[in-house]
Amino acid sequence: MKRLLIVLFAAASLAFSAGIASAATSTGTVGVSASVVQACTLATTNVAFPQYASGQAAVVNANGNVAITCGSGVPYTYTLNTGLQPSGAQTRMTDTVSFLNYGLYSDAGYSILATNTSNPTSGTGTVQNFILYGQVPGAQSGLTAGAYTDTVTVSVTW
Repeated sequence: MKRLLIVLFAAASLAFSAGIASAATSTGTVGVSASVVQACTLATTNVAFPQYASGQAAVVNANGNVAITCGSGVPYTYTLNTGLQPSGAQTRMTDTVSFLNYGLYSDAGYSILATNTSNPTSGTGTVQNFILYGQVPGAQSGLTAGAYTDTVTVSVTW
């Protein structure tokens, strides 16, 4: 009988230890999602005209840039307003006393105004540069000496 108890105890011990050593697996899932939105970025380079003498006959030219990056195929429109102190459609810089007329154009021939014009296009996924051709007309007299400035707002809508 003693022997039977030892055998039973050994068998029970083996069964118990086998249950502890056996491995089990439980699985689950993790959901992964993302929302991709259309987006555009905008950077600009100022138009900085060289010196202008009151009444000079010659025009003064300078270039700036509008750099827009939109996703490939994203339709967008960019616009430039007429600045802080326009006179109708005429853009003007001021030194707070006098006004100096200027224009921003989208072509090197200075014939297509870039301000108050809607410019629709489509994104390429890389930067698209739009040169601003600035021009101060000649023969503007009666100007006070000083620094003339204006701020034109560029907007991109997609």
